[in-house]
Amino acid sequence: PPPGAAVGPGAAMDDDEIVAPKKGVYDEITPTTVVNKYVGYIIGFVVFSSLFGLVADRFICRKRMKGAPQDRPRGWVLGMLLSSYMLLLPGLFHTLFGYKIAVMNGMKVMSERKENTVEFAQELWESGSALGCFFVVTFAMVLPVVKLVLLALGGILRHSKDIAQRKCARRSVIFVQRISKWASPDMFAYILMTYLIRGINHPPILCGNMDLDIGFSCFATFCIASTICSLGARAPSKRDLGLDETPKTGCGFQTMTVLLCVIAASIVFIPTLYYGVMKPCMALRVDMNLVFESGEVDISLKPVIEMLHVQELAADDVSLWECATQLYKWIMPSDEREYWEMNSLVAFLLLSVLVMLFTVLDMIVLLAAAIYMHTQRRKPVVLMELAHFLRKLSMLDVCTTGILIIILAGRIYRASGVVVTFQDGWVLMVVAEVCHYIAYYAVSITSRYCPEELRRAGSDASHQAMMLKAGQGSEYDESDIDSTVGGEAHEDSD
Repeated sequence: PPPGAAVGPGAAMDDDEIVAPKKGVYDEITPTTVVNKYVGYIIGFVVFSSLFGLVADRFICRKRMKGAPQDRPRGWVLGMLLSSYMLLLPGLFHTLFGYKIAVMNGMKVMSERKENTVEFAQELWESGSALGCFFVVTFAMVLPVVKLVLLALGGILRHSKDIAQRKCARRSVIFVQRISKWASPDMFAYILMTYLIRGINHPPILCGNMDLDIGFSCFATFCIASTICSLGARAPSKRDLGLDETPKTGCGFQTMTVLLCVIAASIVFIPTLYYGVMKPCMALRVDMNLVFESGEVDISLKPVIEMLHVQELAADDVSLWECATQLYKWIMPSDEREYWEMNSLVAFLLLSVLVMLFTVLDMIVLLAAAIYMHTQRRKPVVLMELAHFLRKLSMLDVCTTGILIIILAGRIYRASGVVVTFQDGWVLMVVAEVCHYIAYYAVSITSRYCPEELRRAGSDASHQAMMLKAGQGSEYDESDIDSTVGGEAHEDSD
């Protein structure tokens, strides 16, 4: 019909308003197909840089540079470190995620946002959530800078002639290894939020969409790569610093006490972790009264909203197991999506491997180490090295902290009607991680200062020295033997 002609009940309204919803900030985020390409570029860049550093170190630096290789940083560590920190600024300033919650097939938007880390921290401060702002700034911005400064400080001071400065270099590297994984707690909260908002998608009545953007890809890759390369950073050994490597007597716990402690911790750990992972740890609700107060939806639509039961549909809970299972399904194309989701792959690896698998493996290794110490009366060197590695990469503690941060930061979402709360699963996971901590430190301290190891080593060394000097027909002094016990071993990797 010609412009302006009457065509029925809808003639008084503009056709564009009827056919397509108005575009908002959610529509400004990067399309998933483009994000997939960037994820491939990002991961490929980090892997290539690490391999280039490894090859350059092995075939160029070792031939042209003087000094022992162990006095220099590993090539792959430098490559991975530099490439990961090149991703930090894009991870902070590029969009992390965008979401939209709308009714009537997306025609009326109830809540819509897109965030990057810097904007997120600023909004937390302006909304009055000072504690949430403090956590985000500390973990996502301050901690990466501290890590880089301490690694550079350790690399410079390790060549100093002053032994005090070399000790400072050792402490710096070890401290970075301990704190490195703590740059990523909010990443886990965003993953769980993606599940929650997609879970309330019930078209055409209610539409919930959320996608992770390039900022998430950059920051998640930075967190994982910087943590791995920090574990490969070389710290000056105790032997080079002239420190006593002999296990100290009178420290630590009896091996039977440690074994019973680890068994008790494991008995509590198994059910609390299982139910903590299987039960909901976060819940999302859309409070329609807050939505009306915010002005996003006109109060005149309240009868229609109540008739459609939007309040009941806009509710979802999430557990780690359900989230990991759904992330796995989102990776590959399906009837709903014709494209891959590489960010879902990254999120799946974070949750399934670093949070769940490595935590369970570390508890198994700690139990094996406690049994070995009690039965063999020796330090379980290989088991403890593996336990240290798994402990520094297992992220159940980081994940529970991320959930805490996002709930503390919930004030900025509450203003638009989105309410996020704790569930029982979070408490159970915290209890499981406390058991993990108890088992780790009980075994670690005792393996480091095990009196039985010292007595056994001392008796073996005394016997060997006595036989050697008896064969030479000479006298021996037991103090000489005691001073050499443990001098060639017992490097404390932690």
